[in-house]
Amino acid sequence: MAVLFLQGPLGPFFGRMINRLTEVGVRAHKIDFNGGDAWYSREIQSDSYRGTIEAWPGYLSDYIQRNNIHVIFVYGDCRVYHRLAREVARRSGVRFFAFEEGYIRPNHLTLEENGVNGYSTIDHGKIEAWDSVERLPEKVIGNHLWNRVKYAMSYYIVGNATSWRYPHYRHHRSFYAVYEAYCWVRAAVRHYRFKRSEKHILPDLLARHDGRFFLLPLQVGNDAQIFFHSPYNSIEDCIREVVASFAEFADPHDVLVIKHHPMDRGHALYAELINELVGQYDLGGRLIYCHDQHLPTLLDHCKGVVTINSTTAISAFFHKAPVKVLGSAFYDIQGLCNQQPLETFWQKPEPVDYDLFLRFRNFLDSHGQINGSFYKIIDFTVDQVVRQLEAQGVLQPGQ
Repeated sequence: MAVLFLQGPLGPFFGRMINRLTEVGVRAHKIDFNGGDAWYSREIQSDSYRGTIEAWPGYLSDYIQRNNIHVIFVYGDCRVYHRLAREVARRSGVRFFAFEEGYIRPNHLTLEENGVNGYSTIDHGKIEAWDSVERLPEKVIGNHLWNRVKYAMSYYIVGNATSWRYPHYRHHRSFYAVYEAYCWVRAAVRHYRFKRSEKHILPDLLARHDGRFFLLPLQVGNDAQIFFHSPYNSIEDCIREVVASFAEFADPHDVLVIKHHPMDRGHALYAELINELVGQYDLGGRLIYCHDQHLPTLLDHCKGVVTINSTTAISAFFHKAPVKVLGSAFYDIQGLCNQQPLETFWQKPEPVDYDLFLRFRNFLDSHGQINGSFYKIIDFTVDQVVRQLEAQGVLQPGQ
């Protein structure tokens, strides 16, 4: 059996996967697209693609035939190389699996066949038939921020230094090491600044608006789930639409809280836009923009959650907060998410069917959610992935 890995999460995870599969007799191949990819492939044998985007599908189709590939693995199914690979795999009769950050967080990652979220092929009928049983205990992974920073800086520095070797490479976001380093530093500075300046927000919110505020948790500005699985071209577009709808249809005693995504703190801020909208719609005191407030507490006390397609919605279900989805999401089903228009949601948000949520969560535990991390305790995670692939018939047990 032969498998192919394309781009993976930053760090050595795909390299460890390849070593593990090789140990059990699988022929594992890897294609690198830039120097950063190659840096994390240095302990394994890999190939490099240096051609254009236009030539990539033909190259991949030929590669699959020459190496008799049965399965392709990617991280991030909306990256341009991976979207094209997904189509080539479909035409070639090759199974296609996408890794992504966990639907259930923390302590989990996602592995789904055909794609994640908007590309997910989760059978909703099976979710509703799943038993509401007590969940199995999970291993707590712990904080891995420093590992992510370390892996990212190595990836971008080496990628920039060797960019001449990959003249046609197209990255899915900024590929400049200095800029990314600047953003990480700026994120740290902003974190401490907002921690001081916004320490009053949560206590005031609970004292004055407990149960009377809606939460809009923002996603990362370059999240591919926005561009490919929603009607929006940017976070700004979403903010404008949601605020306009809230101003027109929400109860005048209700408040809208817009929470910045913590991983986007160094790259973008929306204060100027939000201040403009406050004035435009006369929302003084009713529109709050914040950054590092405690999300579980917000979910416990809010009137409802509006999201494009963030997995924050799954946490909202746990906290019994009504949810309205604006994009395409695998969890957007009757009983979990409100199906009425946004203007109706402001007035009468439908509660979460908690028993359905428990069945849904148990279903996810056994279908695509892996207890582990791409960035920490990697060998433990690799073993979990191998067991999941065995369960899905990709690998034979003990292979």
